[in-house]
Amino acid sequence: MVFTVVELIAFSTIFLLAGAAVISRVRISQPPELPGPKRLPLVGNVFTGVPHEEMAAFAKEFGSIFSLNLFGTKAIVVTSVATARELFVKRFGTYSNRLPLKTIEL
Repeated sequence: MVFTVVELIAFSTIFLLAGAAVISRVRISQPPELPGPKRLPLVGNVFTGVPHEEMAAFAKEFGSIFSLNLFGTKAIVVTSVATARELFVKRFGTYSNRLPLKTIEL
């Protein structure tokens, strides 16, 4: 089966438009990101310096709750006791129905 140039252009245009629609749909459906420092490709925020000093600086810049990326894994950092108490004690019903982590069982 041989395709003409016009057919190839039409197929590739339809394929590209469908791919763009899927990508834009995925980006729209993601929840908003927490504030945090800029990430390096692949390693994220691993090379940020002395951890406790950097966390204090990030807390001043981004607030008491922010996110880091460590080798592609998102970590949420809570630096305030009041914020931690609010999330883990007062709002435990919101988060308590999550499935347990397998590493905790091990």
